[in-house]
Order: sequence, then C-alpha cells, then structure tokens
Amino acid sequence: MCHRAEAIRRRRGQAGFSARRGAPDPSRDERQSILPFGPIPGAALPKVLLEAAAQRELLRETFDYWFQRTPAMLHSIDSEGRIIQVSDAWLAKFGYSREEVIGQFSSDFLAPESRADAVERILPEFFRSGHCENVVYQMVCKDGRILDVLLSAVLDPGDEQKNCSSLAVISDVTESRAALRRLRESESHYRLLAEYSTDIVFQLDRTMTRRYVSPASMEILGYAPEELINERSASITHPEDAERCAPLFKSLLAGTSERLTFICRVRHRDGRWIWVELQCRAPTDHPGGLPEYIFGSMRDISLRKSYEDQLAQASRRLETLAAEDFLTGLANRRIFDEALSREFRRASRERTPLALLMIDVDRFKEFNDRHGHPEGDACLRLVARTLEGAIKRPGDLSARYGGEEFAVLLPNTDEFGAYVVAERVRAAVRELGIENGVGEIITISAGVAATPLDHSGEGPHILLRDADRALYRAKDGGRNLVVRSSVIATASATEALSAA
Repeated sequence: MCHRAEAIRRRRGQAGFSARRGAPDPSRDERQSILPFGPIPGAALPKVLLEAAAQRELLRETFDYWFQRTPAMLHSIDSEGRIIQVSDAWLAKFGYSREEVIGQFSSDFLAPESRADAVERILPEFFRSGHCENVVYQMVCKDGRILDVLLSAVLDPGDEQKNCSSLAVISDVTESRAALRRLRESESHYRLLAEYSTDIVFQLDRTMTRRYVSPASMEILGYAPEELINERSASITHPEDAERCAPLFKSLLAGTSERLTFICRVRHRDGRWIWVELQCRAPTDHPGGLPEYIFGSMRDISLRKSYEDQLAQASRRLETLAAEDFLTGLANRRIFDEALSREFRRASRERTPLALLMIDVDRFKEFNDRHGHPEGDACLRLVARTLEGAIKRPGDLSARYGGEEFAVLLPNTDEFGAYVVAERVRAAVRELGIENGVGEIITISAGVAATPLDHSGEGPHILLRDADRALYRAKDGGRNLVVRSSVIATASATEALSAA
C-alpha cells in the first residue's frame, strides 16, 4: 500500500499539488474546487489546506483501488440508487464487466420479486435510516443463474444530503439457503409422517424424559401429547416391564446397541394395561460418540398379543394331544419309545440301572365283549388313573402301550425296586373291585425287567423283550401276578442243568 500511495503522490505532485516542489499556486477557480467550504475572500490560501486537499484525494484514490480489488463482494450506490463503484469479486461472481454495471440501478440486477421488494420497501427505508442489515435478495447473473445473497449496507449522506453514497457488502448464501430449505422440507416431511402416523412417534433424551410425542398417543393411550411430554418414559410402563426394559434403554444410550425392538405393557388412561411394541434407535452425530436422543415408535399390539397367546395355547394343546393317549391321558406309544431310547442312553452313559414294567389287564377282551366298548373304555381309564397314582417320582413315565397293555419306565431303579412298584400297582387295581360279570374282578399281570449296571453293547429292545417275556410268564402262571425277568432266567438255567 505504501508503494501505491507514493505513486499517487508523485502523480499529484506532477499535476501541481506540491508546494514543496515549487509548483505555482492554484488559481482562484482551482482553489474553489479544492476547498470544501469555498474560497476565503481577501486571504491567501494556506499551504496546509492545499496539502489537506491532496491528502484527501490520495485517500480517495487509495480507497477506490482497494475497493475494486478486495476479495469481498462490494458495491456503492448514489442517492438515485445507481451503482457508482463495484468490486472485482462482485463482477466475477455475477459475470458482468464494470462497464455493464456502473451507472445502472442496483435493482436492475435483482430477480423480479426481490426488485419489487427493494424498490417499494428496502431502498426507501435504507435512505431514511442510513443502514440495512442481512437483507435477503435474489440476484441475476449474466448467464441467467439466480443466486441467493445476503446484503448489509451503510449510507454516507455526503454534503447537505447531496451526492450521498453507500457501501454494501454482499455474501453468496445460495448453498446454505438451499441446504436450509432441504432441511426444512425434510423436517416438514418427517413431522408430517409423525403427525399422521397411526403409531406413536416419540423422542427421549439421555434422562429418559420424553421430548416429543406424536398425536397418535390420544388414540392409542388416551393421553394428549402435552400430558406425556417432559415426563419420564417409565411413568406409564408396567413395573415388571420397566425393570426389564431399563437395561435395553441403557444399552442404546451407551452406544452398545443402535436399535432394539421389544414389547411391554403400558397403562391406558382408563387404567387398563395394553401391550405395545417399541422400535427404538439411538443415532450418533459422529463415530465413537454417544447418542443424545432415543427416537422410537410405539404400536398397540394388544389384539396381536391376544391372538399369539391363543395360538401358543392351542400349540401347547396340540403338543399335549400329540404326546398323550386320547383315551387314558397317559403318554402315548410315540412318547414312550422316545423316552425309552433317551433313558437307556443316559443309563449306559452314567452306569445306572433302568427298569421297565409291562402291564396287561387280565381277560379284558371278555369284559369288553360282555359290557361293551363304553364300559371297556371306562375300565381302562380307571386302571390308567390307578397306575398314574402309583408312580411317585417326577422322572418316572407311565404310558399306554397299546390296547389294554401299559408300560412304566423307571429310571435309576433296579429290578427289585421295580418289582415293588409293580406289586403296588397290582394291589391297587384289585382294590378297585371292578366286576367282570362272571363273579370275578378285574386284575392285572405285570412283567419286570431291569438293565445291569454295565449293559454297553445292548439296546433298549433287550429291556423291552425281557419285560414282555416276564409279562407272558405271569399270564401263563394264572394271571394277577408280577414276574421278574431274572426269575425266568434263573428258572431257565435250572432247567438246563436238570436236563443235562
């Protein structure tokens, strides 16, 4: 700037403004043009005034120089609103040359709506007050593009309100305003979705306080949004569910979970509890940061939950029907076969005994033929109930094996222990006193078998075979008997020795 000022001084000196270089004094007319307040009659113009005038001219030229070259977009208008100065940055931004701009009304470069606002409101108020701040205009570039600008200006009124000028600073805010418009449109769009959603849309802060609740709360919960906002989220949650859901919300706020879906019960305004499904998400502004809010939706699933409960109950019922014998209520053959295979493997692995009772109702066919099927079914149900009552341990299993035949599986039981159980069942059935119509009462026969402690290499069919053989030995022995498999084996060995 010093070099620029020195160059201006040299030019001014050559034009006759430096008394120190011996230049002639200016004429009367020149003095009138230099002095802002006119000539001084009858007095010589002091040298200091000449230098002041030169300094003023130097400052103006310096100002003009930097005005044009500043990186800021500047322009200056006169009292008529015509542009008298403009910066190079202004021209570069809008694509005009200086000749196309100087002398034109500043409003000529505005879009129609902005031009009308400038002429009717902004400029009159500017010339009255002497300033304007952050006025938003749309300016038209030479190539037809329209840019959003922010303008602030001050007015220099000049001498006696004549030859006034202004300094206006312009900023291009096209991108920022476009981003703001997109943000507002996005906010409006999502608010519209929230306001008209049939689900409750909500926002929680880090203290689990509601900061927003959509109008659907009135339909789902009976509460207006303003009744729920600024309340803790647990205020209407069932106590049992609140304790269960608290760690889930904490994981969202800790950043360990980004989104979660879970169900819980909340209290309706009328006091009843309804089931709702919550879908929550806790986004962060930057990687590694903690979320400031939890955003979520709440949907009434009471009807769905009722259907699910009914379906689950029906499913359990079907499972029960699939596992039970429809007549007696005992386990059916399929369940018995699965249990026998499972318990046999466990007994082999743990080297523990496993016992099996095979039970048959004596002369049941004759009873059924004489009294009919309804009476026969009733008889089987009584025997099954008696059998179930004689089984004391939770791990024991009684099943209807087929027809009038029953089976009892006794884990961790040896043959003698199983024999005791079989005798208890035989005695209990006899005590029922069910008459068979020929002067006798219904009895049962039973065969007992048990695995040895070391029965590796054998299969469950061996146990089933031995118990079945013992049962038929009881039948052949006159019925109403319990026969152990080991007794048969001993008798067979004795007979073999005698024959030898």
